[in-house]
Amino acid sequence: MTRPLVIAIDGPAASGKSSTAQWVAERLGIRHVDSGALYRALTALALESGAPETFTAEGVLAQAHRITLVPGERSFVALLDGAPGCSPAASG
Repeated sequence: MTRPLVIAIDGPAASGKSSTAQWVAERLGIRHVDSGALYRALTALALESGAPETFTAEGVLAQAHRITLVPGERSFVALLDGAPGCSPAASG
C-alpha cells in the first residue's frame, strides 16, 4: 500500500511559506493544500457563532460540513458555504 505524500512547511508570517509550497507542488506535479484558507474558513465559522465560548471542538465538528476543499489552478482552496474566503454573514 502506498502512503500519501505529506510535506509540511512551517515558518513565521510573511516568510514565503505559500510561495515555497506552490513551487514545491509544481515541481512535484501535485497541488498543495492552502491551510491558511482552512484557518480563515474556521475563523469565519467562529465569528458567526457570536460567542467564543460556544466555539468548541464539538461545535467545529458540527459545522465542518460547511467547509469543502476544491481543486484550484495550483492548489486546493477552502470554501465556506460554497464561497472562497468567508461567508457574507461573517464578512459584514
